[in-house]
Parts: sequence; C-alpha cells; structure tokens
Amino acid sequence: MHKFIVSLAAAGTLLAATIAHAEMVSGTIESLDTETNVIVLDNGESYKAPEDMDLTALEVGTQVEIDYENDGTDNVVNEMAIVE
Repeated sequence: MHKFIVSLAAAGTLLAATIAHAEMVSGTIESLDTETNVIVLDNGESYKAPEDMDLTALEVGTQVEIDYENDGTDNVVNEMAIVE
C-alpha cells in the first residue's frame, strides 16, 4: 500500500509539472513580424501569436498586455489587449 501512495504522489507531481502555467506581461512593442506572428516587447522577450490572431492594429510603439504560456520553446500568446 505504501508503494502505491508514493507512486500516486510521484505521478501527481509529474502531471503538475507538465500543466502549462499562464502568465501576464505588459510592455511596448519593439518589433513586430506579421509573417511569423512574433512580437518582441521592450523587455527583450518574444511572444508568438496564433496564426488566426489579427495583428493589423499593432505597430512598433504600441503598449500591450499579453496573457501567454511558455510551451517549452516559445512564449505563446493566449490573449492580447492594447493599453490606451
């Protein structure tokens, strides 16, 4: 019985480690590549927007708030809003 509880606890820890954790960042766009949907903010970090996200209202200098998750390779945008 003890081995089962330890194994179950280990499985729970592994599952928790694989669940993505959303984060929020605010900043000013320093560069924007609409072909690759990559946005670079003034914090130096890049964020990849989904292909179906409309980026036409964005330009260098726009202040934004981005809700994102890191997928292990990229900071992937979930939601984004222009800060006015």
